[in-house]
Amino acid sequence: MSNLIRQGDANLAAFGQFGGEVLTSGDSAAEGKVVVAILSLNSNTTLTSESDTPPLTVSDGLNLAGQAIPAGVTVYGRWTKLQIDGTGKAAIVYYGE
Repeated sequence: MSNLIRQGDANLAAFGQFGGEVLTSGDSAAEGKVVVAILSLNSNTTLTSESDTPPLTVSDGLNLAGQAIPAGVTVYGRWTKLQIDGTGKAAIVYYGE
């Protein structure tokens, strides 16, 4: 990957060009990475709330804890931690800077 000197490269890095992964029930996003987009694969996919133990929260961005995300909807933001909640749920998370 380039060193992000050009504005076009920097924009790509900010919108998921650092890869992504499919998370299923109970999975957490990679530690130390920033999630910039969440694509729900199932109806009513939810994320953990701050009261969960251990506290794996949606932070540094739009707080979606406990909010249902319909299938096919992509939510953009900036999160440093998140975990998929609910049985049989899945989402694709995209990493950025």
